[in-house]
Amino acid sequence: MSSPQEQTLATYNMHADTYRENTIDAVIWVLKYRIDETLKDLPKDTKILEVGTATGRDADYMESLWYHVTRSDAADSFISYQKEQGKQIISYNALTDTLHTNYDLIFANAVLLHFTPTQCKDVLQHRKEHLNPGGKISRCVQQWQWESMKDNKWMERYFYYWSLDEAKKLMEELKFSSVRAWVDEPTPNRFRIRCIATL
Repeated sequence: MSSPQEQTLATYNMHADTYRENTIDAVIWVLKYRIDETLKDLPKDTKILEVGTATGRDADYMESLWYHVTRSDAADSFISYQKEQGKQIISYNALTDTLHTNYDLIFANAVLLHFTPTQCKDVLQHRKEHLNPGGKISRCVQQWQWESMKDNKWMERYFYYWSLDEAKKLMEELKFSSVRAWVDEPTPNRFRIRCIATL
């Protein structure tokens, strides 16, 4: 029997169009603030990996600021979509694949919310090992305190909901030199936690 994460990935492969149709397609004020805070003080030649590019919205915004982004996704459907848009993208499954180069920033907007805390810690530890000195990990998860397969945006996917303290504590346990976390509300009554951790 497939795991909840494998079922979630299968959902993205089967329903990429549904996801795009029901996802904010512009970097509105909350999303813009997240990215701007992540990029603060980073030079334009910063080496950035985006994990879970999906529609390309966030990568497009960062590139509009003259940053270069290595786009990646685990879903073949999103990889095909990005290539159709003329974008370069690599296949990368955070749970099963190994990175082979280092980055200054690893950006994940809404990917780790599909992983259990144990999976999340393992993935973040591996990513930390592929950060250059002073590098950052910027991640976003949903706020609450439960986990479930859930019908969201007309698609069945696995979600683990975090508390703010839990999300921040995990990054501190991974021995980052500084951790900043806050709660925002990108859409009404849906609260997210953005966490930026620096080596």
